[in-house]
Amino acid sequence: MKRFLLAILLIILNCHNLEAKNLSQFKRILIADQGRIKPLDSFSKSLLLQISGQSKGHIEWLAESLFKPELANKKNLFLIENPELKEALKLDQKRKRFSFNEIESVSQKLFELTRQIASKEEKDYSLLDKQVLILRANFYSYINITNVFLYSIPNNAFTVSDELRDELLLESNRNSLYDILQKLDILSTKISQINNKNQEMNISQKGLVELSLAVYAWVENFKNFDDTFISETRFCIIPKVTETTEWQSPWQVIYNPSKNTKSYLWLLSQIQKNYDNNKEFNKNIQEFNEKVIKDIKHNKIFIEAEIFYNAINPFKYALLFYLVTIISLVFSIYTKSMNYKLALSTTLIAFSLNTLGLILRIIIMQRAPVSNIYETFIFIAWAIALIGLIIYLIEKNQIGLIVSSICGFMLLLISFKFAAEGDTMKALIAVLNSNFWLSTHVIAITLGYAGVFAAGVLGHVYIVQRIIYELKLQSLPEKFPDTRLATEKKCSLLNANEHFEQERNAVDGTFQAGSKTKSYLLGVLGFGLVMSFLGTLLGGIWADQSWGRFWGWDPKENGALLIVLWCALIFHARLSGFIKDIGLAQTSVFGCIVVMLSWLGVNLLGVGLHSYGFTSGLAYALLAYTLIEILFILVSSIYFNKKS
Repeated sequence: MKRFLLAILLIILNCHNLEAKNLSQFKRILIADQGRIKPLDSFSKSLLLQISGQSKGHIEWLAESLFKPELANKKNLFLIENPELKEALKLDQKRKRFSFNEIESVSQKLFELTRQIASKEEKDYSLLDKQVLILRANFYSYINITNVFLYSIPNNAFTVSDELRDELLLESNRNSLYDILQKLDILSTKISQINNKNQEMNISQKGLVELSLAVYAWVENFKNFDDTFISETRFCIIPKVTETTEWQSPWQVIYNPSKNTKSYLWLLSQIQKNYDNNKEFNKNIQEFNEKVIKDIKHNKIFIEAEIFYNAINPFKYALLFYLVTIISLVFSIYTKSMNYKLALSTTLIAFSLNTLGLILRIIIMQRAPVSNIYETFIFIAWAIALIGLIIYLIEKNQIGLIVSSICGFMLLLISFKFAAEGDTMKALIAVLNSNFWLSTHVIAITLGYAGVFAAGVLGHVYIVQRIIYELKLQSLPEKFPDTRLATEKKCSLLNANEHFEQERNAVDGTFQAGSKTKSYLLGVLGFGLVMSFLGTLLGGIWADQSWGRFWGWDPKENGALLIVLWCALIFHARLSGFIKDIGLAQTSVFGCIVVMLSWLGVNLLGVGLHSYGFTSGLAYALLAYTLIEILFILVSSIYFNKKS
């Protein structure tokens, strides 16, 4: 079994390496995007996920979009699921994805819808309005990609006669903008020599003027388009020259070239030119990459770590193994088997993948992996899985594995919703730009979330165990009440008593398991209380340093305080005898709601100094979760009240 699981893990680690050889260097090209420097492998993955809702074949897609846009324009790419938007754009209702050519054919209608939305305030946007704006943004993001290398692709606008080709020392009649710009000095000299004394120009002179006008029109038109639509999403792969300059796109270099950036532009043109020649393509890219790394003094370890992280997709496979654990546990419980080796093995693999993913993110970003909502989900999934494994190591029963697998699976599953919104490793915003406080306050408060939430899950488990115990206890006297039943069963009284003892032991075992679960619950809840209090205290110190006040009744601060007060209330109620075992479990379950409101609920307000974690589209899901938990508490209360 161990060899089988190891084989599965090795397949997972290597299954993504079967990619086209000519793109192995291409995906390592660095780009400045969303405030950080990343390889094209990460850029293409997040962009394709944003546009198409999937990331399979992302690096191949990016290469084709850059170097063969005429082919990429025909591929079904843009994800449109809203039926109202499809109807408004006259698109096929049965399909989910559409090509650029199809979207371009209805672009006028798309722009008309966009203009109508411009007159509204953001709070008044309908679901259709939001989908229109998303499609428009994706449309321009795609155009931005396909326009990157237009400067080096031969175009009919720069076709010249044989005579003009010889005059300008061009290599062919059909040229790219870059080919003409390389001869700009000769072209300028030739233009200045044209006599302006109202004499009719010859064919060669007319060709020179037309060529110069074409160059001017191309550069100016693209500059206007760039400034208007894609200035914030430029394809910036040419590194900054000095400390005062920023990374630039090829078109920006065309506008304002320098000696160093011209060499980059030439290398990029060679990359585009040799796209169909694997050997030369890789050679040009390697030369380009080495020059970039040398100029910016970047460590290759960070590039390789990010490439490896993207290749193994650790959280996706951790999710899969957590699911396998859940299935194996259900099977073990159904068959009344006490063998949890498979469940333990798959949990350890899932936890290891979760851990590996977090370590790689720390290496890549050089900070604690808790700076956005997505990272808190994967971190809390890891923390609760660790809590569950510790419980298993102490008692060697299935309760710890249940906590690890269910929480790990659910939290990682939810995290993919946030991963689909774009790059999950964005640069830190100013309010979080402190590695010390990120590694202390945020980790402490996040561990507090994990502890209280894990206690709530144990509360669910305890209530279910008590219900099973009550049902077994209720049915026990009916099975073996006296010798009459032995006669009815046609067995001896001794055999009847043996059966009775077996059933009694099973009932006692359920009760003892519930008692242990209650002990775990108290311990984990205490851990959650301590970490929440510590995190809140550290947050106040950080706020005093950053904003000049320890406490400001900010919604996020109030949420953290609410968790501390709720946990303290549970312990006080328990110690004073106000709540018993079932009450302890139910209040712990309600603690899950308190955590969710503090963790995600206050973000929906979009106000306060902590609104950096703003999350849209979660209101209904959070409301549904809250109602389900309240219903669980009410149903269990009704059941146990009837029993008493």
